[in-house]
Amino acid sequence: MDAVRDGETAQWLMCEKAYDRLILDWMLPRISGLALCQSYRAAGEPAPILMITVGYTTADEVFGLDAAADP
Repeated sequence: MDAVRDGETAQWLMCEKAYDRLILDWMLPRISGLALCQSYRAAGEPAPILMITVGYTTADEVFGLDAAADP
């Protein structure tokens, strides 16, 4: 298990290691969890992704699902 405090570190780890699942905070500093989700999926990675956020709206849910987070 890896835990990081910013999106840049998360992005580096996501490129270096294979994960069974990811939990991404939408509001990570430097690179958002949403951007990480989009780039992870664009790279063809299949691991399930759970997005978390403190500011939840229906629009946030739609953005997350559009970024290919898992429902």
